This record gives sequence, C-alpha cells and structure tokens, in this order.
Amino acid sequence: MRDSIMSVTSGARGIYLFEATGRVETTKRAAGRLTLAVAQLEERFASRYGNLTKRERQVCARAALGMSVEATALDLGSGKTSVLTYRQRAYLRLKVTSPFELCALVTH
Repeated sequence: MRDSIMSVTSGARGIYLFEATGRVETTKRAAGRLTLAVAQLEERFASRYGNLTKRERQVCARAALGMSVEATALDLGSGKTSVLTYRQRAYLRLKVTSPFELCALVTH
C-alpha cells in the first residue's frame, strides 16, 4: 500500500487530503469528524441503493469524496474509461448529474 497523498482539494469545510489508504482527512475539526473512510460510503450506497453493482458503489463512493477519475482508476486498479463508464451507469440509475449530487445522496 502506498503512503502518499493521492489528491488534494478544497471544500466548504476545509482542505481535504485523499490518501492511498482509502481515507479522506480534513484539516478542520469543526465538521465533527476528521476521517471518513471510502468503505463507509460504499456501505451507505449499498444499503440505500441496492440496484448499483459493487464496482458502481466503489466508484460512486470515491466520486462523492471528490476523487478524480484518474485517482479512482489507480485506487481500484482499473482503467480511466472503465471508471467513466461505471460513473455514467450509476448516475443514470441514481438520476444524478454530478459528484455533488452523489454526495448529497449519502450524507443526508
């Protein structure tokens, strides 16, 4: 397992570091939680949206965290075009059009 940060992005609650361990860490403590695991989001997608395949859940969890297509492909060991295909299928099934909408589905 790599020990490096895969990507960094900023959001409403601070700066998020996407680690190769499959965890996202935020620099702000105001949100109440410092760490949100990809596995937790995969479980939420599985429990709320049973019509998604396992791979679609994996891709959606990473998209909801803000991981890029490239980072998701590296993390899952698949190609970028495969990740795009899984994302597109999931978006159609869930009737969403963006990672922000995906995030809203599992955070509320």
